[in-house]
Amino acid sequence: MYIKDVLPMQRICYMDPISRSPTNNDVVKETMIRTMNVARETGQDYSIVTYDLAVALKAYSIQAIESPMFDNLLIMLGNFHVELDFYGAVGTLINETGIEFILTEADILAEGSMMGFIKGKFYNCCTRIHELLANVLEQKLYQLFLLDLPEEEYESVVLVMHTLPSNASQAEVHLLDPVVLQHLEKYEEFFQMIIDGSQGPTAQFWATYIFLINRLHRELQRCVKTNDVNSYINVFPMILGVFFSLNRPNYARWGTLFLQKLKSCDPKLIEILEKGAFSVRRTTKDYSRSAVDLSLEQSVNRDAASQMKGIVAFRNCHAKVVVKHDPESYGCN
Repeated sequence: MYIKDVLPMQRICYMDPISRSPTNNDVVKETMIRTMNVARETGQDYSIVTYDLAVALKAYSIQAIESPMFDNLLIMLGNFHVELDFYGAVGTLINETGIEFILTEADILAEGSMMGFIKGKFYNCCTRIHELLANVLEQKLYQLFLLDLPEEEYESVVLVMHTLPSNASQAEVHLLDPVVLQHLEKYEEFFQMIIDGSQGPTAQFWATYIFLINRLHRELQRCVKTNDVNSYINVFPMILGVFFSLNRPNYARWGTLFLQKLKSCDPKLIEILEKGAFSVRRTTKDYSRSAVDLSLEQSVNRDAASQMKGIVAFRNCHAKVVVKHDPESYGCN
């Protein structure tokens, strides 16, 4: 499917920094109050704020204790940090399988970065290598699938793919050809058989890894890049299942609370998220939206940490600064 982002670009505005620890209860409460004040000033009934887990768990506690003061505030877990924890969970799965040494021998992963990759500490490194590794493994799996494919069916698929138009809109229609759809359906059935253990435990293990990266994580990324809130709500329980099974109790516990609040919130809040508050569009390119907390890391937190920037007031600020988007940029009054 070819994505067309119809939502407008957004502006990131810096708020006054708070020169204290971001996990301090008073600081967390102050950021919540500021968020509510911005919502009131812009005529919104509800407000949305995004935190990483260390801050969010305190915000949830404050919200419960101070009720009904913050009842109209939706506290979101930043998807950038969710992804990092997901990478850490997947790293737990593949640790000491030998694949990390194959990656270093192939000069894909530096030896000094190995533990950071396994623990999910380096976002860009994890994203690049996991996608590369999963794609290579799935190509091998697909080649195995083709070995048992009837020759006539194989030639039909090759013929359709060789006549693929260069125009994107025409290509999308072309890929809906019954031959292609039937081929993909058969491959998914084959893939599920591998996960069920038809080719032995080794193939089953790596097919599970392929599923986590090429199916589950890719769908999570798609939801953020397309601002698809409802699909995010549907896929997040599977992410929680990974956290539960691979010893990530903090995100498993608080992620469950976050999901419950997201599923039960007022439809008006979902509407605000769908209009652009769920993820941030900073370029004119389609399918290029980023998570709110990642946008914060790339803007105000970068400026606060860098010695090369001219924002002197931010340079000595150790607290993370709440980022709020211009409500008009996603169509709210």
